[in-house]
Amino acid sequence: MPFIDFALLKDSVSLEDGIRMLNLQMEQNNNQYRGECPVCEGGDQRTLVITPAKGWFCNKAKTGGDVISLVAHVKQISVKESAQYLAGSLEPKESKPEEPSKQFDPEKYAQGLGCSEEALQPFGVTPELCEKVGWMGISSKGINKGKLVFPLRGEFGEFIDFIGVENVAVPKKWRLHDER
Repeated sequence: MPFIDFALLKDSVSLEDGIRMLNLQMEQNNNQYRGECPVCEGGDQRTLVITPAKGWFCNKAKTGGDVISLVAHVKQISVKESAQYLAGSLEPKESKPEEPSKQFDPEKYAQGLGCSEEALQPFGVTPELCEKVGWMGISSKGINKGKLVFPLRGEFGEFIDFIGVENVAVPKKWRLHDER
């Protein structure tokens, strides 16, 4: 038997839906429905009270609750069977065709970084240094907009993500590994 999410089921099926599914003969008065309880003998038109915003109550059986327990009470089945009944009555929603996932392309992102002299000037970085260091520049969009962006790389040089910084204290002299 498949798992049934009771909270989702109660959100999907209203007490009014329950009244229709059970074919209950109820009189509506403002925000309440009243009628005989089809299970409890000897009741009157006020035995079963359903208030959609609150729940239901059977004055004869002294019980009440949500739509799942209403179906269980009227059909004389367990709450679990009631949930299965309600879940089976739901019409499957039309599924939208899935859009192809938009994979993040670091190469494309890096090409969009501003590496011009003017863009890099506030950070004290030159386009030449930008080229030596690798993908680096000023982002014009997204979470790193207006920030100096560096690639984060793993232990073996694999790309992990980008990081953007706003304030950079660039040393006057850079020493890169290939300048030994």
